[in-house]
Amino acid sequence: MLNGSPGQLFNPSRGIRQGDPLSTYLFILAMESFSRKLTFCEDSNQLPGVKIRINHLLFSDDCLLFCKTNRTQALKILEMIAEFSTCSRQMINFSKSFVYFSKKMDPDVCNELAGIINVNQMNLNEKYLGLPFFIGRNKRVSFSTIVDKMKVNLDVWKAINLSEEGRTVMVKNVLNSIPVYHMTSFKLPETTISSINSAQTSFWKRKKNIRGLRLISKNHLCRHKHDRGLGFRDMHLFNKALLVKSIWRLCTREDEVWAKTLGAKYFSNGDLFNVEEKQDSSWSWKSIGSELKDRLIWKLEKNGRFTVKSAYKKLYEDKYNFAFTNPAMRNIWIKLWRLPAFPRVQHFLWKCLSNTLATREKLSMRISDIEANCPVGYSTIETVTHIILHCDFARAAWLALGCNSAVPSDLNNWIMDWFKEGIEENIADKEIAKRATIAWSLWTEECEVVFQQKTINIHGFIARTRATLSSLTQSAANTITTSLQNSDIGISRQNLTWTPPATDFLTCNCDDLFML
Repeated sequence: MLNGSPGQLFNPSRGIRQGDPLSTYLFILAMESFSRKLTFCEDSNQLPGVKIRINHLLFSDDCLLFCKTNRTQALKILEMIAEFSTCSRQMINFSKSFVYFSKKMDPDVCNELAGIINVNQMNLNEKYLGLPFFIGRNKRVSFSTIVDKMKVNLDVWKAINLSEEGRTVMVKNVLNSIPVYHMTSFKLPETTISSINSAQTSFWKRKKNIRGLRLISKNHLCRHKHDRGLGFRDMHLFNKALLVKSIWRLCTREDEVWAKTLGAKYFSNGDLFNVEEKQDSSWSWKSIGSELKDRLIWKLEKNGRFTVKSAYKKLYEDKYNFAFTNPAMRNIWIKLWRLPAFPRVQHFLWKCLSNTLATREKLSMRISDIEANCPVGYSTIETVTHIILHCDFARAAWLALGCNSAVPSDLNNWIMDWFKEGIEENIADKEIAKRATIAWSLWTEECEVVFQQKTINIHGFIARTRATLSSLTQSAANTITTSLQNSDIGISRQNLTWTPPATDFLTCNCDDLFML
């Protein structure tokens, strides 16, 4: 069959490479008969499996087999594997397979059964899908692979070649997502979470270690964008939210295999909320049980369904007192991050309002070798207000670029006045974006004078800033055009609804892989 049409028979000359989208389907087809045979043996009590009567699990291209620890069951499994290999021509790689026995088994019996099936016993450091099979007393060692994986990514990215906005995107969309799979099942140790936060912070600050100047704290970065921060995830709170999700699924999906397995071992009476802690409880169950409450109810969503987003939001509000944040200031933060300006300009405004720009005034308080005076106007202390507003170079630039209003006394108050007027619709967003871009250009020019020994040239600066403003206008126009095109596509797609076929016709719905 080729593209839906029958063709001539052919003999394949090579196998499918690893990662081919067809390999998963071939595994399902090949293992279907094996699974049915195992199910038959389970029903006929030849291989009853574990406590909840299950003798096998299939996931991706892996197969897990369960049986009683005796010679008869071991030989039956070998018989099943041999029969499957004969029929399917698929050989089992025993060197990549492992066997695990419960702790109460006699070691001599374990060695005998492992020799019968010709498979090595699983060691305590074995992992599956990145998660450890066994969690020892030293939890930090068990989860050290998370931090190691994060550090490998950081070494590849070379933070020094990324802008501050680029590093922010990488932290929020990549680094924050690495431990999610582990956090869903385990409560990570405080030392592991601290290492994750330290790695993210040092990467964002473009430092090899987190020592030195700390103009921006970790908690500041983890705050919501509407609450003076950058919206990095608080890993401790996010871990709790994901564990609560597991509890919710355990309560609402009782028919799933994993829920039945936990229920059979830890709450066989069906009462999840009055579970007595056992000495042999796994770390995964202890992690989930640490977030158990006395009843099942979720009022944070109107539909009554649990979401990690709403759980994290509630935990965040309780820790950071978000409900007590000044509503007027919160509106300013919302307006800032929705401003039609370049991300680097938004970050600059965020640093201005957070009072975290590394001016000479701030640096001289921490480093004795740094002069506090401005490198352009040597008689004045370099503050952010001086650089952007009061310096002769800055005043000439504002006047030349069409902003000839009275010079305010404080930059932060002036910026907040922009957004207050914007909220009241007394000033357009594009005008705020223009002023913000000019302020950012002045800061960038000052940095180039300091770090690149650049010579001040007012005419060149004005030309470059006008080009930046022009590109900002063009970018805004492209954004509007794209949104209009997307809205048009959305309108046309609303009409593409499924309709049942006519009488005596059959409709087959499939995805793009069908054409392969």
